[in-house]
Amino acid sequence: MASAAVLGFFIGISFPVQITPKKEKSKTEAEAVQVSRKKAAEERLPPGIVVRESDLHLRRLWGNPTSDVASGGKQYLLTMSVGYTEKANVNATIHKLSDKFDIMLFHYDGRTSEWEEFEWSKKVVHVSARKQAKWWFAKRFLHPSIVAAYEYVLVWDEDLGVDSFTAEEYISIVRKHALEISQPGLDGTKGRRQYPVTVRRPAAGDMHNSGKFVENDLVHGWGLDFNFWRCVDEPEKHIGVVDAQFVVHRGVPTLVSQGNGEQDGSSAKQKQVEDESSKFDLYGIIRGRLQYCAFLPCDGTNTNSSSSNDNNNNNMLKFWAPSVRNSTSAPSNATISGNGTTTAADAVAKKPQGAERLPPGIVVRDSDLHLHRLWGHPTSDVASGKQYLVTLTVGYTEKDNINATVHKLSDKFDIVLFHYDGRTTEWEEFEWSKKVVHVSAKKQTKWWFAKRFLHPSIVAPYEYIFVWDEDLGVDNFRAEEYISIIRKHGLGISQPGLDATKGKRSRYTATARRPAGDMHTSGRFVEVMAPVFSRDAWACNDLVHGWGLDFNFWRCVDNPEEQIGIVDAQYVSHHGVPTLIAQGNGEQQGSSEKVRARQWAEMRTFHDRISNAEKKLGDSSQALEEYHP
Repeated sequence: MASAAVLGFFIGISFPVQITPKKEKSKTEAEAVQVSRKKAAEERLPPGIVVRESDLHLRRLWGNPTSDVASGGKQYLLTMSVGYTEKANVNATIHKLSDKFDIMLFHYDGRTSEWEEFEWSKKVVHVSARKQAKWWFAKRFLHPSIVAAYEYVLVWDEDLGVDSFTAEEYISIVRKHALEISQPGLDGTKGRRQYPVTVRRPAAGDMHNSGKFVENDLVHGWGLDFNFWRCVDEPEKHIGVVDAQFVVHRGVPTLVSQGNGEQDGSSAKQKQVEDESSKFDLYGIIRGRLQYCAFLPCDGTNTNSSSSNDNNNNNMLKFWAPSVRNSTSAPSNATISGNGTTTAADAVAKKPQGAERLPPGIVVRDSDLHLHRLWGHPTSDVASGKQYLVTLTVGYTEKDNINATVHKLSDKFDIVLFHYDGRTTEWEEFEWSKKVVHVSAKKQTKWWFAKRFLHPSIVAPYEYIFVWDEDLGVDNFRAEEYISIIRKHGLGISQPGLDATKGKRSRYTATARRPAGDMHTSGRFVEVMAPVFSRDAWACNDLVHGWGLDFNFWRCVDNPEEQIGIVDAQYVSHHGVPTLIAQGNGEQQGSSEKVRARQWAEMRTFHDRISNAEKKLGDSSQALEEYHP
């Protein structure tokens, strides 16, 4: 299932720099230029090492990478938007799942650490962004290439009573009837009243077709449920309600209480924005805000796998994260045998057929990580000037250093914290922490997070992306001055110079600060601890530890000798805090040695993959020359 993604160590997707054209181009022309440039950027990488797809299963920091995912894999994904007050109901839902599920919780109330009273909570992914709606999370954290490994994706609210629901039996029925989008029947005798078509019909058998409709209990996604049918070829056959496995919708009004509650009329203002949303864009989809209809990956091609069942190919790419999705998990460059052989080229050719099901003009591929309000007019949500993104992989013990780093940023930055220790709520002692995105997955590394949550289409609005460690001393660093220098010198990939007089000494002389000027070129090299990417150069990978990547960042720019450099005028010190070593299997002896052994093993594997890819590239180039003397 996901083995190809696990073994794929590099994802080579990059962005075009957004240059204002001299004369206005049509939208079609502009998109064609973007697709063309992105393909050119991807061609910088040797063929055969690009794997776009991944999953949300937690990895170990030790042992053989190929044995990380249990045999048989995680076949399904459940995501739930939750507040801590609904913990008992969420816990009941989790216990209705089999061990074939990965789980991701979206927290709209900022309370994540408290969930560790449940043992299962320590093994799932938590994403926290205060006062954000379900589809804000889904757009940003359920990208099709990340959930491609899962046969079915359940995107649920927190307030469903599950006494009469068992996940495996539900999936058995869905699979039996070839339902691509479905929902459990809603108990008409309990809970909130529903649309008649989604109410359980006990006499109908195990399911009934629902006339192109499944219910979607959104606040700010009103109208989406009436348009899920556009995601499948034959909605009358492939959309249905499962009567034999049913739930109770309790109708907890959690999002209403998450409005600007400190002011009078919070609920009324939220209702107003729901009404405005349905007027603002076709089918209630808020272009540039929820952006729910972004159905293509960033390079304009279909990166989802092909299958003998054509209905499965494009669903998640047409509408992000319907209630249940059918898919496969092979990599996009694989040849798949089914009723015939399907190649990646065939999949690309078929993709427009799926896209054409959507009315033109509602597709917005890109997003951002800026928090949005639940009230007010959608067009005024994002304050002008959020140009940059900084991500920091953190543990709570380094809170003071992170606080110092955040205070070196201007108000033009959005911030994402990746927590490897499971402690997130504690960060609210800092006021700024309440306004940033937190992603928590225990004992996971920077590049595990980056692969899954910094997809190029999500970070596309940012001119520069900082992907930093937690242990950098920033006494001599100012973010705006740093950006001014890299913009001046046209650096696509850079890092602050490292102070050789303080902290851990770098083994690489190229990255040490040279006081003579603004910056120096570094022989195509920056270290993995503090890289800064332009949107045009951003690439991410599927390694756990990331060793060896810093020697290959140069592949992501056209002229590495000119576009990669070290900024000397804005520099940092590296404290060298060994956080990853301490995050190993510490309950056993030799934990540190096992983590270190895996780091070296991954580096060797990555080096071999690069070498083999370059050899194949050389062989193909030689064959081409012989064919065209």
